[in-house]
Amino acid sequence: MASTVTTTTVEPNIQKRVSTLTGAVKYAAYYRDPNGCRRTKTFVKLAQARSFLTTTKSALLMDEWVDPTLARMTLNRYRDEKYDAGRSTKSNTQEFNRTIWQRHCGPTIGERRLDRIDREGVVRWIQDDVIAKHEFSVSYLRHIYREVTRTLDNAAANGYIRRNPSPSPSAAGVPRESSSHGEMRLLSVEEVNALAGAFDPRYRSMILTGAFTGLRPGELYGLAWKDVDLDRRLLRVTQAVSEDRGKRTLGEVKKRASLRRLRISADLATELQRHRETWTNDLGLLWTTSTGNLIARGSYRQNFIVPAVEKSIGNRFFSQVPRQAEKLGGQASEQPIHATGGRPIRRSQNA
Repeated sequence: MASTVTTTTVEPNIQKRVSTLTGAVKYAAYYRDPNGCRRTKTFVKLAQARSFLTTTKSALLMDEWVDPTLARMTLNRYRDEKYDAGRSTKSNTQEFNRTIWQRHCGPTIGERRLDRIDREGVVRWIQDDVIAKHEFSVSYLRHIYREVTRTLDNAAANGYIRRNPSPSPSAAGVPRESSSHGEMRLLSVEEVNALAGAFDPRYRSMILTGAFTGLRPGELYGLAWKDVDLDRRLLRVTQAVSEDRGKRTLGEVKKRASLRRLRISADLATELQRHRETWTNDLGLLWTTSTGNLIARGSYRQNFIVPAVEKSIGNRFFSQVPRQAEKLGGQASEQPIHATGGRPIRRSQNA
């Protein structure tokens, strides 16, 4: 059977192919990959074939060439089959990242093939599919964007794409975190006392401890009496409560650097002594639920933090982002609890 295509070589490594049936013209650029196998890609225009060969030969010389067949999988498939989140990432963090991906990345940019994701496409995705359709906090927006860039970074490191095409968050139009909250200031100690006073008495000392030590929520929930020396006014951070798919566990702290000792004020030591005499549990922890179980971060935030914030300092910002009140991101303080000054949580001037 006669061939329906006539082929002529127009330049080294470029062939002109003309269909004898339709007269359509295409240009085939071919080269040898590092394994010596012949690779071919066709183009409508000769200039496109020339540009492709120039780019490909440069990548081969610089040892940056990647197999184009690997990039034909979608970003979702790569995420499911090849992505490595890293062994240092805790299970609850991995679960949170998976939720971010399933809700905001997978249904949109995740459906695209790796070789069809470019800088412009990433910017359009975050602007049109995320920012324009949702009212997320800036930190949450940046987390969504970070998950995509991390996945593309991982794909580039594993040789599935040549490089990560995504620009920096600011270049993609993702606002900086500080710009959403305006100028930040620290709550006064009086405001911290008002916040603590609005909590269930069982958790008043936990709020004050968080305010004047800066412990993470999981570290507060996992603080045990064996790590508290009230006579010397010292706390040791050795364990934390984490959650994975709704299951709470008590284990090691997130990072080795999180193992530390903190000195507390005399007033806080007195507050903890009063708490110890009033509340006990079988787990040996300072704070548990009313039934003696590990505290669940989500339900604690909803049932205690939000109502206490609204009842005391009445800050709309904390009602929207209660984790800020939960973390009470201060550092260890020697200031008396019932005195001016101190260094507890941040609060927005614009809220």
